[in-house]
Amino acid sequence: NLVLAMARAPRAHSLVVALNGALPERAEALQATLREALPPEAVRWWHGLSGAPLPGGDASRRAASALLRARALRALAPDLLLVGSQIEGFGDDAVTDWPEAVPRPPMAAVFYDAIPLLRRADYLDGPWGRAGLTPHYLRLFDGFRRMDGLLAISESSRAEALATTGLPPEHVFNTRSG
Repeated sequence: NLVLAMARAPRAHSLVVALNGALPERAEALQATLREALPPEAVRWWHGLSGAPLPGGDASRRAASALLRARALRALAPDLLLVGSQIEGFGDDAVTDWPEAVPRPPMAAVFYDAIPLLRRADYLDGPWGRAGLTPHYLRLFDGFRRMDGLLAISESSRAEALATTGLPPEHVFNTRSG
């Protein structure tokens, strides 16, 4: 909905949406939704690795995909890169990491909540920890701390972002998710 609203009220900006080719069913569904508001050339696909792990394991495949994603997005020369969901990819080929070796464009992300951090015993030290999700979550959550801005979905979410990321208040905005 955020992307559709941005596309319908472009002002002086152009909007390009980058879709993950390693998740074709989801990407095709998003592309179909965006057709009503964006011209076809405004929807780009990037392709990471999917399928079997590399010799270094799943972490190697994920790192290679993160590098491919970062280079593809840098090639678009964005004035601002908006990450719609920073915490992804535990059970699929979604990639949100930004490798240190690739210069970052200005970046913002949608911030939903910090509940797993704030209620660590119920999540990160509990079932998520037993499932092996905790290192993945903490690594991706750290990406919020490196953002130039966050779009919080509520005032409560904004307060959580301020309490957990270290970003200054003028870089965290309540967008009221509706």
